[in-house]
Amino acid sequence: MLACALSILQGCATGNTQAQTVSRQAETRQEASKTALPVVLGKFDLSRDGKPETLGLTWTGVKDCYAIVRADGASDAMVLGMDSDGRFSWPLKPGNYTMLGFSFSSGHGNESFKGVIDGRFSVTEGDAGVYIGNVELDIGETGRYSVAIRDREQAAMQDFQKRTPPIPAGTVKRLLAPEKPPGTFAHVRNVCAKDWRQACSKDLRGVAPLFPTLQHDVSGLGFTKIDTPQPTLRWQATLQPEISYDVAVWEAIPYRFPLGSTMYTRGPLVAYAQDVALPELHLDNALKSKTRYFWSVRLRRGDTVSSWSTAGHFTFLVVAWRSSRGESFGFETP
Repeated sequence: MLACALSILQGCATGNTQAQTVSRQAETRQEASKTALPVVLGKFDLSRDGKPETLGLTWTGVKDCYAIVRADGASDAMVLGMDSDGRFSWPLKPGNYTMLGFSFSSGHGNESFKGVIDGRFSVTEGDAGVYIGNVELDIGETGRYSVAIRDREQAAMQDFQKRTPPIPAGTVKRLLAPEKPPGTFAHVRNVCAKDWRQACSKDLRGVAPLFPTLQHDVSGLGFTKIDTPQPTLRWQATLQPEISYDVAVWEAIPYRFPLGSTMYTRGPLVAYAQDVALPELHLDNALKSKTRYFWSVRLRRGDTVSSWSTAGHFTFLVVAWRSSRGESFGFETP
């Protein structure tokens, strides 16, 4: 009887231990689910002049396809990758974010494309997953590019469910919301369209900056150092008297590639002037010291404006060449 009772007690103890273990495992899973970051889902669809194109490789054979994303209030931006088909799934903390831009190598591997997206999205407490849309990116041979946000939620969800791990249950749709561009206008025409009469090339698309001038170094376009926080920006005048200018200045936000040096992309708009008659603009409000900025000029004819002027660079390396297009002009304050 004693042995039987002892056996029963041991069985109860074993059962209790097993039950406690299962309970602790369940609690651990629940805690893990509570602490797991929400997953931001979507896809980049890349095309060249309307023809679908796969995401490219660098000349070293490394995939070079990234979105540049900044959390509100952060001093720098994150470089977030995607798979070879353009799909991405990023674990991000709850908060508000801006997808500032993109960086892609071409299918040939020598040429990189950078551009601005300026799309806002949010991740809230309790989100398991957030679908922010398909980003359609079409790049032209002349450096032109266009960005559109498409809602292809059903196809995206079916696709992500087939992958490992599958998308989180309860994923919600919260599409990228484009930031309102500065200024007022009814139409936008490419700055290289014939009626603007601008001599465009890979090195310059639009008006040429006179001060601050463009700076080139081994890594491409740099930031020209100036001696005042209130510069007078100057650019080459157009030969058409009916045309005026819009001018914008953005803070430059740093980001770093996984195996590369620090780069910069356009961040918050800090100054804007519209319908400027002369080819210069003095900044009345002082900029922050020891800070890098981008600036650009667009042409205006009534309620029609051009795209923003940009520059490019060509870098010759020992074993390869590399070029880039679509970069705003840069300067650095004292």
